[in-house]
Amino acid sequence: MSKWIPTLCFRKFRSKHTELSKLYWTHQLGSDCLSNSLCNANPDEYAVNEVMAKFTVRMLPLKNREIIEWLPTYLERTRLHLLIICAANLEEYLQEIVSFHLLAKGYQSKSDPLKLNEVGNAIGAPILKKDSLPEPLKYAQHLLEVDYGTNLDKWLKAYKLRSSAAHDGGVVTTRTLKDIPELHLPIDAMMGLSWEELKDFLGSAKAIATITDQKVSNYSVKLLETKNLIINLKKHNQLPIFKPKRDLWGYLDKNYGIRGISHEDRVDIQKLAFN
Repeated sequence: MSKWIPTLCFRKFRSKHTELSKLYWTHQLGSDCLSNSLCNANPDEYAVNEVMAKFTVRMLPLKNREIIEWLPTYLERTRLHLLIICAANLEEYLQEIVSFHLLAKGYQSKSDPLKLNEVGNAIGAPILKKDSLPEPLKYAQHLLEVDYGTNLDKWLKAYKLRSSAAHDGGVVTTRTLKDIPELHLPIDAMMGLSWEELKDFLGSAKAIATITDQKVSNYSVKLLETKNLIINLKKHNQLPIFKPKRDLWGYLDKNYGIRGISHEDRVDIQKLAFN
């Protein structure tokens, strides 16, 4: 097996995954700081006044003891909200990489080699035309001939939690209990996630993306990703002016990790960039 060189799609996913980690630990840091700040204060004073917040007590009329009691719940809800973002990131990665995979397999439109033809669209439809994860992930295993193992089972549950949070505001409904009978929460209760649960789901999402990318990453996919990137940067006037033009390659390497393009293909890409 040749050495895995992550696709641009995967590197984007990994970057957003890292951002989720920064978001979570900043929330945790803020919670710890607030708890430490209020633990020795008068429990019946308003927390907003205690920490000299830049908003009035009307915005958050909770006393110090109430805030300290609320912090664990706040973090549970925050973790659930981050799960929604994680699911969106994984869904976007799966759709993007499958599209490039099919294009690299030759299912290209005659009028636009960066768009799928009718056959490619039909093959990819269970993933590309579906705004969810459970069924697309199951289909991806067959399409790409990969095995997600227990990571798939974890994301079948994770997506049910995500859907409840996104569509019902994280409130337990009869549908929630039907979909997730092991939840053991009363109807109308607010849902949340422990750190161990969120960590497990984040790890499984990364594992799924890694397994996928290790299977589909190749030179043809990299070439298609590079051409697509150039076209999109030009379309939105975000491609810098390069003098000399060869500086384009240093820019692509530094900002997107794109390297190893053959001389022949560089000529075609420069035509896209400069014509």
